[in-house]
This record gives sequence, structure tokens and C-alpha cells, in this order.
Amino acid sequence: MSAKNFFSKLLDAIIIFFMQIWLGGLRQKWSRWRWRKVLDNDSLIVPKIDERNLLSFLSDVNAHFHWTMDGPTHLFDSVQPPIYAFNAYKVASEDGGVFCGDCDDCHAAIYHALQANGYDVALVTVITAPACLSHTMCAIKTTEEDGKPVYRVADYNYLRGAYESMDAFAAAYETSKRRVRMWTLDKYDYQKQSYYPVDKADF
Repeated sequence: MSAKNFFSKLLDAIIIFFMQIWLGGLRQKWSRWRWRKVLDNDSLIVPKIDERNLLSFLSDVNAHFHWTMDGPTHLFDSVQPPIYAFNAYKVASEDGGVFCGDCDDCHAAIYHALQANGYDVALVTVITAPACLSHTMCAIKTTEEDGKPVYRVADYNYLRGAYESMDAFAAAYETSKRRVRMWTLDKYDYQKQSYYPVDKADF
């Protein structure tokens, strides 16, 4: 093994080790503390969303979203509560403005709207090489008539899929410019008001 390959594998191992710790529980606890003052917000009215208007809903969210990097007060990556993120989108949509956040906040808004409409959803975070291309999206699980699960992934205004598994999605997400190091799933407990990691086998 060349020195370049050795250090590349070592860097991967270090990044995966720390990201497993961070995404395995610390980010969820940090997000709850960071947004503790807005946890009790009531949801604004969620529109009816089904297969006929799912793409138009994603387009509308994206049209009213302005990407901003987490500021220094956010420390590491913090995820807005789904209700808070959705309410920010709803107000922006009605006022003709935009709501701000990064990818996980945009998809938290989508998560809340789809969850309220009965969809089985989870936030999927993909850690890539290079790390700057890492991304959080909203995974959607539906079931075919034969009982087989089908997975799609809302990526801003684009709907990726369908996939027979989330592993298949992760494999398809790789390109010549990005390699998937690892990926994780999170759901939101509306009673405990906190995100929690989900085992891949349970989604």
C-alpha cells in the first residue's frame, strides 16, 4: 500500500470514528439544547400532500428557502425542530419571502409536512469525501402492493429514487466527484421534542 493510500484510509477512519460519535447522539442533544426556546411552538396548518402534488410542494419549499451556513453560535451542525422549520417556511411562503438555514433545516421543514400527511420519513445524513459535499436530505419510505418497501429521497426540489433499500440509495449517491463514507438516519420524537438516531434496519 502506498503512503498516499495509507493516509487516505487513516483519514477516513478518523472522520468516520468522530462522525459516528457526533451523529450517533451528540448532534441530536446539541440541536435540542440549541433550539430549546422554540420547542413548544405549535404547528401552522400543514397543506394536504400526496403523490399528485409532492413535487410541487418540494419546489415551493425550495423557492422560499435561502441556504445559509450555520453561524458560530451553532457550534457544530444543529438541526432546527421540524415544527419550527416548517413554520418558518409557511410564513415565508405566505409573505413571499424566504426562510434561512442549511440543508438539514430545509429538509426538517419537508420532514414535518410529510410526516403530518402520514408519510414514513427520516432525515438521512450522508458523510462524503470530500467532506464539504456532505448533505442532509429527507428519506421517504412507502410500501408497494406486494409489501416490498420503496425508498425515495427528497433533495431540495428533486426527488431521488425509487430504491429497494437505503443502501441502494447510498450507492447511487456516489459520483466521480464524491464518495460516500457513511450515512445515518434520524427521526423526530414530537413528545420528547428531540431527534433520535434510527437503526437502518428499522426504516
